[in-house]
Amino acid sequence: MTTITNHENKYRLTKRITCARMVKIALQFKANLENVTDFHIESFDDFIWYLKLECTKCHTPSDTYHDINLRQLSSNLNIEPSKPSMNYTSDDADNHTFKTVVIFDCRGIEPIDWQPGDGWACQGVESGTKFSKIDLSENKEWMDYDEKAKEAVTINELEFKFVKVK
Repeated sequence: MTTITNHENKYRLTKRITCARMVKIALQFKANLENVTDFHIESFDDFIWYLKLECTKCHTPSDTYHDINLRQLSSNLNIEPSKPSMNYTSDDADNHTFKTVVIFDCRGIEPIDWQPGDGWACQGVESGTKFSKIDLSENKEWMDYDEKAKEAVTINELEFKFVKVK
């Protein structure tokens, strides 16, 4: 039996609902970048997706976040094979542009909430300093200091949305 469970094993979705129609849902986000650019997922294959899911048949949402990576996906939730190589740049931030991070193939379940977690990276606009292992778990923001450029660097005001795609 295929299941998706959270780490507390409170919420289960079984293979019985895989006969549901497949829906593609894109996770898009935008953020404010200060003195950094090329904001992206550091390693797509190892990235943990923290998602709250809802059963589309019974409309029962999960009450906790599921921590799912590429190796744990099932026939109910999968990542579209063509992984976007998404870099959110300072130009995108200046234009308040939403960009697609990932597209999920969903059968019988849909994501309803997302926490960005850790595993992000970016670089200084002026210095090119690489910042890795960025953790956005707390308040969906990050701050550091770029020694080469002698300025504060920040990612904040992170917003996201789920969009159905064809």
